[in-house]
Amino acid sequence: MSKWTGKSRGGLIGYSFFVYTLKWFGVGTAYALLEIVYPFYFWFEKDKKANLIKFYQAVGHDTATAKKIVRKNFKVLGQCLIDRVAFLIGKGDEYTFSLDGEENLLEITSMGKGGLLLSAHLGNWEIAGNLLKKKGISSNINVLMLDAEHKKIKDFLVKQTNGQLFNIIPITDDFSYLVNLKEAVTKNEMICLHGDRFLDGSKTVEKSFFGKRTIFPTGPFELGVRLNIPVCIVYAIKTSKRHYALQASKLIENSSGQEISDLYISKLESLVRQHPEQWFNYYDYFEKDTGS
Repeated sequence: MSKWTGKSRGGLIGYSFFVYTLKWFGVGTAYALLEIVYPFYFWFEKDKKANLIKFYQAVGHDTATAKKIVRKNFKVLGQCLIDRVAFLIGKGDEYTFSLDGEENLLEITSMGKGGLLLSAHLGNWEIAGNLLKKKGISSNINVLMLDAEHKKIKDFLVKQTNGQLFNIIPITDDFSYLVNLKEAVTKNEMICLHGDRFLDGSKTVEKSFFGKRTIFPTGPFELGVRLNIPVCIVYAIKTSKRHYALQASKLIENSSGQEISDLYISKLESLVRQHPEQWFNYYDYFEKDTGS
């Protein structure tokens, strides 16, 4: 499995183009322009396209179907990015949402010791995080992530939008972020972390994913155990142009990191089968077949 670099792609010109389009002309126009833009990425991002085709073939699709899913994937990714910015600049009312498992999230809040929300690069987590904050399910959502996005792009997005509706806790080499995590849970806040990528030097474990030997990070699954907080698996799936279906699992408590990872991977595999076009990992994901 190729290691993820921790960096997302996309230039300042591209970001600014869609931000201004959304502000001046709205979501519909941005979607229409995307129809012109995304085919260029589809044709010229050869490595990403090849990795996705390989992934879809590995999970059971024939080559022709895999190519069709990849094309749709590039389009849906563009839509998700538009939706993300639209929500930040105050156009969230143009979208509808359903939330399956809201009672599980409310239960975390009622316990008074914070909670861990596990998600993945599937669907649109940023939409989910912002919606949960707006619905008052948590006083604050803290997203633990690598702060590797280009500074100019970040500064531009903060200036042009209302900023994130959640707090980003950057992962640092000196582990000082652990202090921020402990402080967050003492305030009964939620921590969100993705469990589907790892970086060089991370502690990892080999798991079966779609029958393939796949490397996952152990940190996300051990964090809830170490902090002694309930864990909930959360996803936001795009079901139409302007509707998202949010899912929050039953709380996972008194479980080992291994048990949590098994539940997480099982749910992730199920959702990838249902919504393969919303799998947004663009590198060679699998190590080798479990039978080899």
